[in-house]
Amino acid sequence: PMLVTHFSEKMANREGGAPRVFSDAAIERLKTLAWPGNVRELRNTVERLLILSDGNEIDSNDVDSLTTSRAGFIDAGRELLKLDNFGEFKEKAECAYIMGKLRANEWNVAETARRIKMPRSNLYKKIEKYGLVRED
Repeated sequence: PMLVTHFSEKMANREGGAPRVFSDAAIERLKTLAWPGNVRELRNTVERLLILSDGNEIDSNDVDSLTTSRAGFIDAGRELLKLDNFGEFKEKAECAYIMGKLRANEWNVAETARRIKMPRSNLYKKIEKYGLVRED
């Protein structure tokens, strides 16, 4: 629990927001997972949860969603490696990054641009370039 809180606070400081809380159930769910990458893997998982989850509290459903999507994430990584060139890879990665940040900020473009340190006009251009749309 202490490491999860530490990583949440560290990311909040880096992103300029308030730290988000992990429910007791979420902490318990994280304890049941294997951590072959040890602390680094836990930190990456906490950061993914903070980016992809809505609301002020991360709960066990968020953890379950992420762990279910891990297999999909691995498959996506394999697909990225099949791309013909670095330019294609970079575009796919950039698109996924921007979409994740927009979701994390509830599609508030100004806030997303501020947090990722990108001019808002550039973010709008990238949203248009990749055809990103808000899901309901």
